[in-house]
Amino acid sequence: FVNQYSRKSLRVLGSVGEPINPSAW
Repeated sequence: FVNQYSRKSLRVLGSVGEPINPSAW
């Protein structure tokens, strides 16, 4: 479920326009 959650969070972050931080997740 980590992969799916990461994808969702990345999508949301990209939507917002914030920098993507995979290490943070």
